[in-house]
Amino acid sequence: MGTEYVGISGSSGFIGKQLSGYLRTCGIKVVCFSRSEKDSDNSFARHFDMAEASEDYVDLSGIGSFIHLAGAAHGKYGEDTGTIELLGLTRLLRNCVTANVRHFIYVSSAAVYGKSYSKVPILAHSIPTPISDYGISKLRCENLVKKVCMDNGITFSILRLPLVLGVGAPGNLRLLEKIVVSGVPLPFKSLKNKRSVLWLDQLCHFVLIQTYEKQLCNKTVFLCNGVPLSLPQIITWIGMVRSFMPRLFGRWDFPVFLKNTLFFGKIIGDLEFSGEDYPYSDPGYACQDLAVFLCETSST
Repeated sequence: MGTEYVGISGSSGFIGKQLSGYLRTCGIKVVCFSRSEKDSDNSFARHFDMAEASEDYVDLSGIGSFIHLAGAAHGKYGEDTGTIELLGLTRLLRNCVTANVRHFIYVSSAAVYGKSYSKVPILAHSIPTPISDYGISKLRCENLVKKVCMDNGITFSILRLPLVLGVGAPGNLRLLEKIVVSGVPLPFKSLKNKRSVLWLDQLCHFVLIQTYEKQLCNKTVFLCNGVPLSLPQIITWIGMVRSFMPRLFGRWDFPVFLKNTLFFGKIIGDLEFSGEDYPYSDPGYACQDLAVFLCETSST
């Protein structure tokens, strides 16, 4: 890579912290971009605030590849938030064009499919139909990345992610963790639902491969662990991380008519993804359990 750096926005977030540290330990020269000076605790940090409309210039000097993670959390989204995110991405991409950034990785979400539960596996190549403000914003940003990059000769990779599991995960996982360690008995011991997940370590290593080899030029893919997990398995993992024995009980699985209803579906329903496997090489075999499903291909 020579003297080129990899830029990462959202570097103070759950994924960004782990990813930037992992890439550095693997010898990648990383520049973190953050909206707050207090997050810039090293000499390689630069300022970028998606919500700061007056900030037209972003210092991307020396950046060869950029990984865009910055954005509001799922539960904090509104229509205005999505507009701010789109405008911030527009400014960032404009600066990428000016600075001759060669590759752009946009980290998107399974929310673009508009499903929080599904009786049958969702095909990764199905047409996105987002219903939440969060999902709508992610899809708009995906389309913007494709258009700007293709119009200006920048290669791109769009990564759609399901629930990401890792220590310190925010949102619903953090809430579930609090419930588990509180010692409240949970009636999910025999629940046999299936939910696609992605381990944070899998994501970090996959991004490392793409940083070196750029195997996913101008493609949108869905990443997940090859084997879906049930809610009891996720709860058991939380217990292992926190050195706590979860209090699970229950002798029978929940009936199907309860699993896939609006009220219960988000908690105990199925949300599994499948599709056409995209072949990629992993010299270290660190992602041997990772499934990569092709969503669409764009040609320049």
